Amino acid sequence: MPTSMPGTQSTASAAPAPGATAPAPAPAATPAAPTTNVVLARPLAPTIATGYDAWAEGNACEGFPQTKKTDLTVGSDLVGCGKFIKICVGRRCVVAQKRDTGPFRDGRHIDMNVGTIWALGFRSLDHFGVRKVTWAPVAGNPSRSVASTP
Repeated sequence: MPTSMPGTQSTASAAPAPGATAPAPAPAATPAAPTTNVVLARPLAPTIATGYDAWAEGNACEGFPQTKKTDLTVGSDLVGCGKFIKICVGRRCVVAQKRDTGPFRDGRHIDMNVGTIWALGFRSLDHFGVRKVTWAPVAGNPSRSVASTP
């Protein structure tokens, strides 16, 4: 009877032959450092964005808690509910989660919550206004939305 099934390893260790040296133990794998880079699904593309106060408006994506003013969230027709996108205005960028629908004007594709606008360095909805931004979907699911520079 075989000591192990094909495709499996035996748990019994054989003694080395007389005069042979034992194999060196395999080096321990070092854990990879956690990455903070955002992996984009495609290059940044231009679009027109506006801002809104999601707290006053609510959110249309089911299964998510009520959006707070400080949340890094957006309403958009570019990605599905719960997906993340990177939005840049000049050199300032933010990763935000889609938790709402909108905007409802031709030519506009991103409605940013106040928290997202603040993270991009604007002091208010009026200060942001209607602006050209660049955006790209983020591959995977970042542990948290972050503001950054590219």
